[in-house]
Amino acid sequence: MAAAVYYLLPDELPTYYDARRVLELCNDLGDGSATLADLSNPASTPYQLVAAAILTESANIDSALQVGSRYARTELEQLILDLSDPVILANPYMLANAKKRVQMLKQMVADLTFGRLMARRGYTGGQLTEMAPQYAGALQQLNLLAEGRRIFDLDAPKNAGVPSTVKIGTTSNGLFAPIQGSNLFGTFFGPNSFYPLR
Repeated sequence: MAAAVYYLLPDELPTYYDARRVLELCNDLGDGSATLADLSNPASTPYQLVAAAILTESANIDSALQVGSRYARTELEQLILDLSDPVILANPYMLANAKKRVQMLKQMVADLTFGRLMARRGYTGGQLTEMAPQYAGALQQLNLLAEGRRIFDLDAPKNAGVPSTVKIGTTSNGLFAPIQGSNLFGTFFGPNSFYPLR
């Protein structure tokens, strides 16, 4: 069984948010004892608190993006795996592009995680909005992605959000035949035949 792929690691959260605030949010003792090193130590309480929030928000993203089968979890995981692909690492252009493609995903996870940590501290409503202003935006992005109105920069699902193809008319042989009175301009009955409508 393949190991789980994390969209964001605990020690990456300070890349997106002030390290002092992150450490404050993951230290319930209030004594300032949490350090950046704790976010790289799976045995530490700060690491476990941040990791739990990341996993929860990653699961929320997976759930939203798979509505209507627009995305597969493996497609998002591939954005992360690309950053450790030897071929990509050896090519500066490919590496820069891979980092750019994954940035939206990491930023969203960071925004959602920070908002969850704030909520865990007891902030709600207007206070939460004030303390974690990007949280509401991340939730909105989540809704847009679930509706297919915005997409990640993936190689395959470029048609996310595009309606499924609907067959609007066929002949008895299965060839396309526009409906009379429509705005279409002709009927195609064979590879070499075109008959204008009258």
